[in-house]
Amino acid sequence: MRPGAFTSSLALLALLGLAGASTARAQVLDPIQYDLYPGSEFEFGCSGPCECPIFISGPMKGSFTFYRTSVDPLFTHYALLNIMWEYPMADSGTSRIVRVTGKGTYDIGGEVALTQRMTLDVSFNGGPSQFFDSGLVPTRAPFPAIDIAALSNPTGCFDSTLHVVAAPPGFASVEPFVDRRLLWSALPNPTSGSVEMLFTPQAAEHARVDVIDVRGRIVATLMNGPVSGGEYRLRWNGRDTRGTDAGPGIFWIRAEADARTAQQRIVRLR
Repeated sequence: MRPGAFTSSLALLALLGLAGASTARAQVLDPIQYDLYPGSEFEFGCSGPCECPIFISGPMKGSFTFYRTSVDPLFTHYALLNIMWEYPMADSGTSRIVRVTGKGTYDIGGEVALTQRMTLDVSFNGGPSQFFDSGLVPTRAPFPAIDIAALSNPTGCFDSTLHVVAAPPGFASVEPFVDRRLLWSALPNPTSGSVEMLFTPQAAEHARVDVIDVRGRIVATLMNGPVSGGEYRLRWNGRDTRGTDAGPGIFWIRAEADARTAQQRIVRLR
């Protein structure tokens, strides 16, 4: 690290209240602008055992004002104001810009391990305010950088998530948390034609991706062989191994790689 960068980092940590007891006694400091970094995005769809498409926006960009409000023995508390974010979202084959405005809070600290929590009260394109809460989770990036996912309905199947990767302007870089899922949502779903999905194995080894029916029988094989770690966009045209239309019904895309198995449910219409 350059000597000047080290000095600047110390000054920034002092301003944010993490560089010593003398700075921790202050209750409110001058606001600091934070900018969103790559990895910030909006996601909505099903989670956990539920099955339905998951939609992920394009890159979310923008800024917010960040300042410390209070300190207790375990946590330092911050406010987020002037949230002004936007992201592109595909909708029925077209792309539209969604604007997010509002405010929030951010807490960092803990008794044993360093943890964080973010809450957001935000509006999408001027609509009603919606509440998002990350809960208390481990930190993903070295503070003052922030990498956190806040959810609107964490106990339900259908949920919306704002993934916020942010830091003060001029911060060298923020490496976003890598989602290690093996198989991403197959789209469109339901469908009467072809369907595409993103397959993301992590290691170079043998991988297999099959389409199976509700009885567990293989309808079609989309991949079966050695792969390198990376992204593979796969397509099922709705036909079985003999080239015959598989017809309507419920099917599963089953992927095997990295000593893991993942599945996505597909509904085919007439």
